Amino acid sequence: MGAGARVAAGRPAPEAGAAQPGAGTLLDVRDLRVGFHGGARGVVRAVDGVSFSLRRGEALAIVGESGSGKSAMALSLSGLTCEAGADVQGAVEFEGVDLLAAGERRLRRVRGAGIATVFQDPMSALNPVQRIGAQIAEQVLAHEPLSKAAAAARAVQALRAAGVPEPERRARSYPHELSGGLRQRAMIAMALSCSPRLLVADEPTTALDVTVQAQILAELARLRAETGMAVILVTHDLGVVAGFADRVLVMYCGQIVEQGSVSEIFEDPQHPYTWGLLGSIARMEGERPRRLPAIDGVPPSPARPPAGCRFHPRCPHAMPACKAPVELRDRVGGGRLDRCVLEVERKRALRTRSGAIGL
Repeated sequence: MGAGARVAAGRPAPEAGAAQPGAGTLLDVRDLRVGFHGGARGVVRAVDGVSFSLRRGEALAIVGESGSGKSAMALSLSGLTCEAGADVQGAVEFEGVDLLAAGERRLRRVRGAGIATVFQDPMSALNPVQRIGAQIAEQVLAHEPLSKAAAAARAVQALRAAGVPEPERRARSYPHELSGGLRQRAMIAMALSCSPRLLVADEPTTALDVTVQAQILAELARLRAETGMAVILVTHDLGVVAGFADRVLVMYCGQIVEQGSVSEIFEDPQHPYTWGLLGSIARMEGERPRRLPAIDGVPPSPARPPAGCRFHPRCPHAMPACKAPVELRDRVGGGRLDRCVLEVERKRALRTRSGAIGL
């Protein structure tokens, strides 16, 4: 048994295969809309009509540029945007319970034990005047009837499972005494201390160098394999999810513009925005370009989104039909969804001509 499977002391380890993809739906999000009051601008719709489901044990990556609504959507899954005064509509069913309709007491039981979150910046997420071990133990005590000594031991165990060296000593450290990579591991340890069924990792590698970034992703993959939890990885970089996720949602200006398996998204992307994200990844083979391709223009404001396909003002292949509402639907077959009016073969021809043919 690996260390990650022993985080919850005294609990039996998950049965082999008990939480593998296809074993059942863990999370079902339907028509989620998240708006923030923007004064004279009215309600700024950061998330606009997002729907998806997540199977037990599945790893789902949500990608897109900064401002696409990824983090607002991820935080809304456990009701955290409601505390920020957001206008949240739709349904978020976790294990059959709609969390958006649940009371604060029910949400407190779910947060940490059912759905755990690893935030973008551990330095601002961790309490700077409290020791790392005490912060982890505090979460454990909030969910389980343990003694303080047992909770402290669980904290050390969680740090060890998250790959923190010398966990007994690090548990007595303050956040500022740890490196960025160790702080991120401490956040992962806190998230896993109560054996959640779903881990939401909101850009957990943004401020880290590429070596530590790879270590953190490998750690998440190992812990997922050992504990059977599902993972939602929020990132702006398609490259970091290539070897991690089972499925990918591509978001732009608050909407999903494409979704599919990792192989489908990387080998046969259907939306021009996805082509742009793929094109921005440096290649190790072939002729070295003078500069990396970039998507022209800037993302639109969610307070004033363009009519029709929201990407059409920046799309080199836009046509009049793009200015009318475009539904997210299966145009390829097999459950692939995208929000582009171009015919499938036409898209493949344009990708080949432009060199944006996936990875």
